[in-house]
Amino acid sequence: MFEIKEKKVNRKQFHYLICKFLLERGLTKRFFDSSLRYKLKAIEQGKAYHMTYRKHNFSKHDTFSEHLYKCIDIYCGERDEYFSKKSKFIDQYYGGTICGFFRLIPATFDEDYVSFWKSISDQWEKETKGIKFDYEHN
Repeated sequence: MFEIKEKKVNRKQFHYLICKFLLERGLTKRFFDSSLRYKLKAIEQGKAYHMTYRKHNFSKHDTFSEHLYKCIDIYCGERDEYFSKKSKFIDQYYGGTICGFFRLIPATFDEDYVSFWKSISDQWEKETKGIKFDYEHN
């Protein structure tokens, strides 16, 4: 990938890192399609996290960038508002760092996780381990 010297990243930097990571692996479209499909299906069928997805106004008209920012906002912002009240598992994936992004289903999706995305998630975690999310500069 590239050497990351930052110990903390803001929302825009986090977005950039995910974009660069996905682009280098040719996974931008696959991520976007899978994530959007998962979220719109959850909204339509009233499945898990549908209220969160409605709150963030996911739409088939979103650009990749808009969609990714919404995913980041769920990953970094919703943990305190919704998920941590319901379940403590989020702290296992989040812990204030960006490395669990691809593991956290509410922020991403569950389609093909074990067969495909787990290895991608492992690569992301290896490259971003220890990088904190900077709430103060967003």
